[in-house]
Amino acid sequence: VGIKTSQVTIEGDTYQSASFIAEQSAQLDQEYPENYVLSEWGRSRVYNYFVNGESSGYGYAFNNYDEFVRSADPDSWYDQFEGRVGYVVMATAAANSSPETAIYKLTHEFGSASEDADGVGHFRALYRAPGETRTVFSVVPGATISGTAEPNATVTVETEVEIPNAEFDYVRETTANVTGDWSIHVANPGTYSVSGGVNGTIEVTDEAVRSGSRLSG
Repeated sequence: VGIKTSQVTIEGDTYQSASFIAEQSAQLDQEYPENYVLSEWGRSRVYNYFVNGESSGYGYAFNNYDEFVRSADPDSWYDQFEGRVGYVVMATAAANSSPETAIYKLTHEFGSASEDADGVGHFRALYRAPGETRTVFSVVPGATISGTAEPNATVTVETEVEIPNAEFDYVRETTANVTGDWSIHVANPGTYSVSGGVNGTIEVTDEAVRSGSRLSG
């Protein structure tokens, strides 16, 4: 009986993560499927029960979660997820994951550019469970920041982000074209410092990230 009971018990961090998403979704007045939660299929029903009430099946998670977290380019999934997936929950313990995988780029780097990982522009980190066991992301269009710099210059945009139980620097990089024009998606709101042939700041609002606005520096 003890073993069977442990198999159906919902961990505290899972419940806390689900409650956070449910509150976030309610604040945004979201409806299913725009607030569908993609997670490990064994916990898919739990998250969606609390967030949207659609917990009868786990087929979408079973067919897509593992492939997504192993993929090299998380942003390439945005077109598939748009209008179908609102949130992604990942187990943070991914010590054996390659730096080239989505789960590493998101849970280790929060989607920020680094020596090991490219930056990500469509997954906004929202919440890290106590003990750093799970990380919650929302799927967003992302704001597009654009500007001009020296031709072929490397342009870096950066902002500080604070979420429950975590703080990090979110960095994205791009290269200006031959005429000096550049643009890049960012998944987090904040005041971005811009450097690389041009220096300044750009303010990105929460609404800009969620609506896919274009902003010029």
